[in-house]
Order: sequence, then C-alpha cells, then structure tokens
Amino acid sequence: MTEITSQAIALDIVRLLHILVMAVAIGTVAFTDYSMLRRVYEPIRPGWARFLGRIHVFLMVTFGITWATGLILIGAKTGFDPSKFSPVLCAKLAVVSVLLGTAIGIRRIVVPAIMDGVGGTLIDLPWPIKKTIGMFAGLSLAGWTSALIIGGSEVLKAASFETILAVVASIYALAIALVLYLFWYTHRCYGDPLARLQRSPAY
Repeated sequence: MTEITSQAIALDIVRLLHILVMAVAIGTVAFTDYSMLRRVYEPIRPGWARFLGRIHVFLMVTFGITWATGLILIGAKTGFDPSKFSPVLCAKLAVVSVLLGTAIGIRRIVVPAIMDGVGGTLIDLPWPIKKTIGMFAGLSLAGWTSALIIGGSEVLKAASFETILAVVASIYALAIALVLYLFWYTHRCYGDPLARLQRSPAY
C-alpha cells in the first residue's frame, strides 16, 4: 500500500487548483465572448469598457496562478531537468506561451479598440476591428481549452508530441473558426441599418 505523505497531499492540492483555475478561466472567456455578442446593439459605455478591462485583469491573475502552480508541478516531477520533460509537458509550455502572447495582445489591441468605441455600439465598429477582436477571442478560448484538455487527458499523456500538436492545432482551428463565424454572422445580420429596424435589441 502506497504511503500518503504530506508532500503528496500538497501536490494534489496544487494540481487541483491548477485545473480549477483553468476551468474558471475557460468559463470566463466563454461568458465574455457570449456577452459581447449579446450586446451588439447596446452603446459601449465607459463602465462596460472598464468592466471588460477588469475581466482581462482577472484572466491575467488566473494566468499567473496557472503559471505558478504549473511550475510547482514541473519542479516536483522533473526538478526542472529539460531531459525529463515529456512531450505533453513541452506541449503545455508551448500552449501557455501562446496564451501569454494572446493576453498581451488583448491588453494592447482589443481593450483599447473597445475603449475607443465608447459612445457607439459593437456593431458599429469596422469589420477589420471586429475581426481582430474575434481572432483574439478565439485564440484565448482555444488556449485555455487546449491547456485543460492536455492537462486532464490520460490518453495524451502517452501520446507523441506530433499527436498532441495535431490535437492542439485542431482545437485552435475550430475555436478560431467558430468565434470568427459568430462575429461575421452578427456583422452580416445586424450591420445593415435597415436590418436593425426589423430586430429588437438583445438584452
């Protein structure tokens, strides 16, 4: 019978926290994307724009917790020896690195673009801006989803790096395509002023 040590319990708590934070981040990203689509008619108010900024700060906090707990788990398993890094661990580090770039892009590009639109509506934003927002939304959703799947899948733990890369690439392609389609569909259906007169605002 395997002895249960305090170190094993502590690592389990860190592992559970790691997965929980990723799940919360995915839910936050999905809720934010959905809320933006539902508010295409509503004026972008300073308070709402600031709220989006706070959501991004919250996601950055979850990102920091994910990094911290991940480093603890990596240290406990490998002692930070690169020769002991498994394919799934390398894939995790790659996904988190892309997430970091995505977060920086959201802060520097997406949030200022929305802030600049205060007074108008999301549907009034030019399509290139909406496409950029949709791209980053898809990247964020794909990144958090990939991290959760890689971390929780027993099958991928034994897979090659090429297989894991193919799975991650598929998730990114699907998430980005889905979000961009939703943005494009909303732009096409609600961007025409005459079409807006025939529809009621979404609340």
